[in-house]
Amino acid sequence: MDKHIIYWLLSIDPPSKYSMHPSKVLMNDEISISSRHKTTSIDVIKNIFAKKPYFILRENQNWYIQEGTPEGDLINATMRRQYKQVAQFGNLGVFRIADK
Repeated sequence: MDKHIIYWLLSIDPPSKYSMHPSKVLMNDEISISSRHKTTSIDVIKNIFAKKPYFILRENQNWYIQEGTPEGDLINATMRRQYKQVAQFGNLGVFRIADK
């Protein structure tokens, strides 16, 4: 969860304030408290992917994206459908959007 420094190094805004610590995307209580209207983890994930980030960095294994949960299934299905892995650095995969 220390890979988010890339946004500062590239001088770009993250796709969501929750992507600064990706595990926060799955914390519905925190999302609903910090947003002005009712927002769910699914809404945040859909909004991030709707922005079509050119690259996504993702650890091979993490505790917060689990198969069998609505959030994990949405992330994994979208990654399989829209992104392809282009590099691997240790436990970190680099994925590029397939339609760009």
